[in-house]
Amino acid sequence: MVRPPALDAAAYSAGDVFMQEKASLFSTAWLPLCAVDQLEAAGSFVSATIGGWPLFAIRGTDAVLRGFRNLCRHQNMLVVEKPEGECEALRCRYHGWTYALDGSFVTAPPLVAPASTDPESTHLIETTVATWSDLVFLRLDNGPAGSPMPPDADETAGIAAGRRALDPGTDRPDPARWEKATIDIGCNWKVAVEELLADDEVPSKPPSYHFPLLFKRSEERGTVLEQIMPRSFLRTRLIAYRSRTAAASESLDALQALKQRLEEAQSARVGGNPARETAAVERFHSAWGEALTRMSPPQARRTG
Repeated sequence: MVRPPALDAAAYSAGDVFMQEKASLFSTAWLPLCAVDQLEAAGSFVSATIGGWPLFAIRGTDAVLRGFRNLCRHQNMLVVEKPEGECEALRCRYHGWTYALDGSFVTAPPLVAPASTDPESTHLIETTVATWSDLVFLRLDNGPAGSPMPPDADETAGIAAGRRALDPGTDRPDPARWEKATIDIGCNWKVAVEELLADDEVPSKPPSYHFPLLFKRSEERGTVLEQIMPRSFLRTRLIAYRSRTAAASESLDALQALKQRLEEAQSARVGGNPARETAAVERFHSAWGEALTRMSPPQARRTG
């Protein structure tokens, strides 16, 4: 049994702890990537590095949504370098290895062409895909999930257009009435979780937290989804999906205030001041510790 590191100052500021999280937690957890509606058209893609793993999702010409590790099978260089867009094929710009939208190897220049086109060594490594509340989630490992999906999620190796697992009721995240706002914060991702969980004690808007990287909360003007994206051990991106009935400036103002709060909390953690141990924070710390006892990185695999 691997003993998880203590939640001391190093847990919030040390690269080796982040690498441990990458290998044990983020390799098995469901990782929120983007909104489903960013991937409606054939060839539309979104890429990001989450918890140290470069990933992307793309809609195929067969209308199926797939996720992949964003690494060329030639020399592990990035295949998709833009954060989002549309394309007709996937081509690594370094040596020209080219893939179809379903991740299958197509061609490469003769000087760097593979000796064998065995799919296990030439096709892109596919991830599992799920949708929930109109968000796309990816999971690298084909073993037991390191975090559960909500019971109404739609999990599959490929999701066809129109097959979405959405929340029942009036808080459905209809893109026609939702705004997206993004902010980069100078803090460890755990600080973001701890501080957002502080709202657990506010009766008017208790959040629903889906370990490790998603919050869903109800506010007076509707539902808010908050997606945490660990970019490094000291950088975190927060993406908020908020009802269009709230002004965009209101959303940005709220994120700016949260950014200041989180960066102050990061300084406090590095200075040796721990998070306030509410029941919700204690549950998060327990789940984090359990996850870090699993040290099996994901196996290269291809599905479909």
